[in-house]
Amino acid sequence: MYSKRFEKETFKEAVRENVRTLYRKNIAEASPQQIFQAVSYAVKDIIMDDWIATQKAYDEADAKTVYYMSMEFLMGRALGNNLINMTAYKEVKEALEEMDIDLNVVEDEEPDAALGNGGLGRLAACFLDSLSTLNYPAYGCGIRYRYGMFKQKIENGYQVETPDNWLKEGNPFELRREEYAKEVRFGGNVHFDKDPETGKISLYRKIMNPYLQSHMICRSWDTVIT
Repeated sequence: MYSKRFEKETFKEAVRENVRTLYRKNIAEASPQQIFQAVSYAVKDIIMDDWIATQKAYDEADAKTVYYMSMEFLMGRALGNNLINMTAYKEVKEALEEMDIDLNVVEDEEPDAALGNGGLGRLAACFLDSLSTLNYPAYGCGIRYRYGMFKQKIENGYQVETPDNWLKEGNPFELRREEYAKEVRFGGNVHFDKDPETGKISLYRKIMNPYLQSHMICRSWDTVIT
């Protein structure tokens, strides 16, 4: 099926321009990873208008929204999934072949987002797919693990765990939302007071020594999924 969101010549020019502006190279000089980044940004640019329109429709309808929170999400590789959902996989493959680029090689450059370890992450991903298919306004809220879970290898007969640096080259399908960053503090004790008349409970946090507390900044990232 031909996707109305995809124009072959416009897409090819976007890939060339991304290689030029991101890496100061032309297509012939770019590495497979650089071409993957350029193609992914071109695909994200096509998706963005629909993403903005969807958010606007939610806001205008004042729709109730589902926020699905999970410690893990195993969404799979984003490039191929997005192309299939856009019904533009065949057209993109043909466009890249005209540029002497193999889409399968490009897809192999994308690391799996190491945001889960098993059944919980896969269940969360399938649940989000179902919500999208049924046109429910929904967001998946999880943790963006910088080093994923871990990689395993055997050395001298023993298992050795190493960090999975899946973000080494960056993730072209995400957007950093600095306006939603929150400071989270650690330390002290949580106390509560109960109003004897209303029975209402008020919680507050008491810091015994402010010099001993620590904090972290929790930032928000949006991931582009069609």
